[in-house]
Amino acid sequence: MYIFLLIPLHLLQLWDTAGQERFRSLIPSYIRDSTVAVVVYDITNVNSFQQTSKWIDDVRTERGSDVIIMLVGNKTDLGDKRYVVFHSVMISVAASDI
Repeated sequence: MYIFLLIPLHLLQLWDTAGQERFRSLIPSYIRDSTVAVVVYDITNVNSFQQTSKWIDDVRTERGSDVIIMLVGNKTDLGDKRYVVFHSVMISVAASDI
């Protein structure tokens, strides 16, 4: 899915790669010009959360500390199937300095 919105003085591009490896080679070119990165994981899938560190590293490699990184858990409507606990997220956030 690709969403493109033109807002006065701001350009917003959202890329949903669903964590698929086939998109990894494209990511650096998009990160290079970004000021914000939103890394999303599935709260019902521990592997999804574990992969966020790779994405955060990719952003840091391309942009250094000159970027805002947000870590977002989705599928919160499936809270009864949650496998990623908030405490783990907070540890990751602190370790990643985001």
